[in-house]
Amino acid sequence: MVLISATDKNLPRPFILVLNSVYWGGFGATQSVYAVRFIYRYYVVTKSKLLDTFNSWKLFLWLFAPISTGAAWSLIGLFLCGPNRELTEVARKSILDSFEEPIENFEYLGGTMYDIREDGSLALHYEFLISVALMSAIVFLSFAVIIYCAVKCYSLIQTMMGSSSSISAKSQALQSQLFNALVCQIIIPLIFLDMPITLFFILNLTNNGIRGNSGYLSLMITFYPVIDPLPNFYIIKPYRNAIIIYSYSPKCPLSLCSPQLSLFIFCSRMLEGKDFHEFLSFSYPITAGSSLVLNALLIYLIVTKSPEEFGSYKYLLIFTSVFEVLYAVLEAYLIPIHFSVGTTDIVLISVNDKSISRTWIRILNSAYWGEFGATQSIYAVHFVYRYLAVSRNSLLETFDSWKLILWLLVPFSMGAAWSFLGLALCGPNGELTELVRKSVMSSFGESIDNFEYLGGTMYDIKKDGSIDLHYKFLISAALMVNIVSASFAIIIYCGVKCYSLIYKMMDTSITVSPKSRAIQSQLFYALLFQIAIPTVLLDVPLTIFFGLNMTNNGIEGYSGYLSFAISLYPVIDPLPNFFVIRPYRRALFGCCSKKKVTDGASTFANSEVQLEMRSQIPN
Repeated sequence: MVLISATDKNLPRPFILVLNSVYWGGFGATQSVYAVRFIYRYYVVTKSKLLDTFNSWKLFLWLFAPISTGAAWSLIGLFLCGPNRELTEVARKSILDSFEEPIENFEYLGGTMYDIREDGSLALHYEFLISVALMSAIVFLSFAVIIYCAVKCYSLIQTMMGSSSSISAKSQALQSQLFNALVCQIIIPLIFLDMPITLFFILNLTNNGIRGNSGYLSLMITFYPVIDPLPNFYIIKPYRNAIIIYSYSPKCPLSLCSPQLSLFIFCSRMLEGKDFHEFLSFSYPITAGSSLVLNALLIYLIVTKSPEEFGSYKYLLIFTSVFEVLYAVLEAYLIPIHFSVGTTDIVLISVNDKSISRTWIRILNSAYWGEFGATQSIYAVHFVYRYLAVSRNSLLETFDSWKLILWLLVPFSMGAAWSFLGLALCGPNGELTELVRKSVMSSFGESIDNFEYLGGTMYDIKKDGSIDLHYKFLISAALMVNIVSASFAIIIYCGVKCYSLIYKMMDTSITVSPKSRAIQSQLFYALLFQIAIPTVLLDVPLTIFFGLNMTNNGIEGYSGYLSFAISLYPVIDPLPNFFVIRPYRRALFGCCSKKKVTDGASTFANSEVQLEMRSQIPN
């Protein structure tokens, strides 16, 4: 359900209910707005006659599409998901425990999917299930339109860029910029709206609603309208140049010495394809330094502020922090560029700014591959530990002795496998070097001879249209995918089992102390956030990257965005521990309060108290 507090609003309750349904409508209309924009881009690129419908009064018909889908969501929410006495009583205790307010202080829209009877049978709530099905169908329809138009549009843009058509270079570049900005904009609501809501519903389907911790979902959704406009500023060159020019105007309210403005100008200039290597040379040391500071602080908190209930898990936390620092430092030294063209995927390392031999650079590149491949297996070991701890399994003792080293060898072995596969099966060769020579030169303004690389080509398309598979690279890619998939399988299995046990632990008065239960819950949720970060910043982009390669649509110079996204992982990943794990949070904000740095510190400390979900973390 979506709760709206009625105590702080000078509006009648029916009006609050209507505004809540409008909020539902705004959420439901989001993807259809982008569907219309993708249709427009497709018509522009194909020069379809239907483009004229956007240049007349018929434009209002196109704009009516998201309005109608939003209205459908709104009406479904209002008439099929409105408050009722049964649902109010079901949610009463949980809302009081989570927010310390009675449900009468809220207006809500939502529903229950099913009830479990005493005999174990299910009583389905068809009204709410039908509403969910209708809403999902509306969103899926928009997604289908987006995917179809995006694939067609991208293929046509690639063809246009690779041919000497009558379209000017300026027009080609602008079409490409608008398309890439639109792709970035659709990814943002996908990450901040659709994926969390989907996970939310899946947990409900399995009778594992996350209660007060649902507040994190609300917080994540609020970021969408803030972040979504940003790709337009950076990717669309006329807008980017306009901001830079205006920044030097006397009318500009921002100081030219503003660090935020200076950083924007620098990044904007660097995002030109040929300067991306210089941009990464600037950004990688910053992310490495930030990772070092944050992880060093986290290690200090782990060593000095971890309660006894953490047991040997604190060694796993320290191991992860050290791994992330090494990952960031290696990135800062190598400055890897993930690059793709056609069906070819390689990781480039410049040799001009390195004082070591090419052989050593290649070995370090393979070590970078190994660190990437080991990431998920580290969290797999974390999830195994959490499951053993919550289930009180006797195997937990293996983490309290020398056998802990065997557990830590798991990510080492997975990383070594990735490293060996990269070095042995994905090394440079003359054919591949010549294949990417022109594209590397046009993208970075440097010869391929100035780089060392690891990678390969999936297949070649012969003149007669037949496909010539490159088995060596395909086998290496398949083995690497299997390694990551095995880690994900362990994470999902242990995650589901662990959550179910924690959920039961919270609902029963078993011998486990409230403090111990709270810590188990905090560590589990911190771990969930930590696995979500590399999934979003590493695995999802790389999967898209490989998917484009498989369809012969490597994104060439734009591959640099993948490199930048990957570099953010070791900076962001430690953060959930500071906010979710209470002993670290209290130590961090308590330190700020003692030093009385600013009023903002105390405000932030108050905010963290509000984020604390009382149903899961007792005082």
